[in-house]
Amino acid sequence: MNKYTLLQLDIKKMGKDEWTKIAFKPYKRGKKINLNNYKVVWTDELKTGVTFEDLFVKFNIDHPEGFKGHSMSVSDIIMVELEDAKSAAERKPLYWYCDSIGFVALSNQDFI
Repeated sequence: MNKYTLLQLDIKKMGKDEWTKIAFKPYKRGKKINLNNYKVVWTDELKTGVTFEDLFVKFNIDHPEGFKGHSMSVSDIIMVELEDAKSAAERKPLYWYCDSIGFVALSNQDFI
C-alpha cells in the first residue's frame, strides 16, 4: 500500500521565535530543512490518481475526522512512501514542500 504523511512545523519543539522565521515561508533553493522541526499530523493511504492538489483541498476544505493540524499551507511537507515500488531505491520516502504556488520536490541535499 502506498501512503502519504502530512508534516507541519511544530511550534512547541521550535519555540515561537524560530517558528515565525520558517512557518508559512516560500521555499528557497539551498535552504536547509530540519525534519526534526516537523510533526506528523496525518498519515493515510495514497490511492491511485490522488494528486497533491486533491490533498490540498482535503486539508483546507474537507478536513478528515480526527485531523488536528492546521489547514495545509506553505512550509508543510508531504512525505510519500511507495511500498509497491520495485526497487529499494524507489521505496525511499519522497518529500514535497508545499510552496506558495504548487509543490516543490525535495532532495537529500535539502535536509540538515
